[in-house]
Amino acid sequence: MRNVLLTSILVLGLSACAQPRAVVANPSVLEKNDTKNVLGEKCEDAKYQLDKTVEEGQLSDLRELKRNIELYCVWRRN
Repeated sequence: MRNVLLTSILVLGLSACAQPRAVVANPSVLEKNDTKNVLGEKCEDAKYQLDKTVEEGQLSDLRELKRNIELYCVWRRN
């Protein structure tokens, strides 16, 4: 019984340690996820800014806001 308990603790400890190393071993996956999160936030912000600008009736910034949406939201999908 004691051996089973020690073995279980050892296996759980090793499996917990293995997960972060897998992510560190492949930093491109981590960078890709971070990039998608950043672009996703910028996409949502660009959409919010466009909605806010249209509600306020400011039409001068629409071209720049449209460009931001195209830039951030299209890259987010790829």
